[in-house]
Amino acid sequence: MSRRVEKANSLIRDIAAQFSAVNLNVKNVIISVAKAEVNRDLKHAKIFISVFPKDKNIFVLDELRRAKSEFQRYLASRFKAKFTPVCEFFIDKGEENARRIEELLKN
Repeated sequence: MSRRVEKANSLIRDIAAQFSAVNLNVKNVIISVAKAEVNRDLKHAKIFISVFPKDKNIFVLDELRRAKSEFQRYLASRFKAKFTPVCEFFIDKGEENARRIEELLKN
């Protein structure tokens, strides 16, 4: 992965975290932006989030998808590049899978 893509991943992750903390109207939920994956041409990005409590995953994901155009404007004002990546939000399964593996290893 090139340095430019790594830097874009980090910047988009930070911007998404700021946006979710300030602009989303969700109560009693902790949203963590786990990672962002931008393709090489910086035109598309996948943003992976984790939510606590887990039963609010779908609700938070729906809220983020509803606020997609607002997020795109927020990102465009802070991400200085030729193109602003079109972003999609996903639930990060990595933490959940790690917990399952840990439980299986204990048994």
